[in-house]
Amino acid sequence: MTLISLTFPFIENLYLLGFVLFLQGTCIAPLLPNGLPIVTHSVTPSQMTQAITLATAGIPLTGAISSFFAGQIIDSYGASTGFWLPFLFLFIGVLSTIPYRKLYREV
Repeated sequence: MTLISLTFPFIENLYLLGFVLFLQGTCIAPLLPNGLPIVTHSVTPSQMTQAITLATAGIPLTGAISSFFAGQIIDSYGASTGFWLPFLFLFIGVLSTIPYRKLYREV
């Protein structure tokens, strides 16, 4: 999914962009079933319902937050800047996982 989004700034054909966005959408589908086992193995059984709820609720919440910031950046710097935003959000996503490296190794 990340590799597909890195091509956005270099696509000049609208139909090709639509196809690439379709491919990226198909890459999102496996994330939830593969991500929930990580959540369930990371918490105690008494906290499992809350952890799954928070993980599932976090998906649309982070989509809304990133869309808000992307809209602000596009309004300020132009639409072509929006195609570079996946790089920014990728960097932020990688930085946000660094504190949890030990936890991921144990799972």
